[in-house]
Amino acid sequence: SGDGIDLDIVQDGTDNLITGSDLTNAGSIQGDNNEITLTQKNAGNVLGIDVNGNTNDVDIWQDTEQNAVVNITGASNTLDLEQLHLSNSGEHFSKVTVNGNSNSITIDQKETGNKILFLDVDGSNSQS
Repeated sequence: SGDGIDLDIVQDGTDNLITGSDLTNAGSIQGDNNEITLTQKNAGNVLGIDVNGNTNDVDIWQDTEQNAVVNITGASNTLDLEQLHLSNSGEHFSKVTVNGNSNSITIDQKETGNKILFLDVDGSNSQS
């Protein structure tokens, strides 16, 4: 209900990290109608985060060593998670938990090698 925030975070180099979901606290986004874009580029990456609310649009782009753990609770949320490691192989890992209805989830683990994904979806949702 109401307008949410437009959050755009770009981390572009070395160790990276955005935390939450509990790689030890913080990183929590609460509320409805938020536009969340989190970009991590070369080096360590990690992520975490927790999103709790409805009609949130979450775009995550990682590159190089990646990781991710994303918890989304609510309805009509959209998650687009891209994990890359161009040319040198994979290093992927994702653990995505979605609770609620009418959520749309797209997860891409690109390149060869090291892909692991645990996906826990509860409710009526769409995944690709």
